[in-house]
Amino acid sequence: MNPRVWVASGHVAGFNDPLIDCKKCKSRHRADKIVEDWNRENGIEISVDGWPNEKLTAYMTEHKIPCPVCGGTEWTEIRKFNMMFKTFQG
Repeated sequence: MNPRVWVASGHVAGFNDPLIDCKKCKSRHRADKIVEDWNRENGIEISVDGWPNEKLTAYMTEHKIPCPVCGGTEWTEIRKFNMMFKTFQG
């Protein structure tokens, strides 16, 4: 299929996950899921759908949201990971 079809349909722009790494244990996570899980555990009902990376970063810093693996609170910058990676058949 022509790659421009994927761009026009929004698939290229819409399949980006906000990834973040814990600086202490080097584990990789989706920043939005870390925040959602932490909010749920703490009885906070806020949806982070559509939050820009800057807002997710500020929220994680303000609330000192810990890494679910090691408990560390130092994170790398959030970066977008495109889920539409190239594959080959055959």
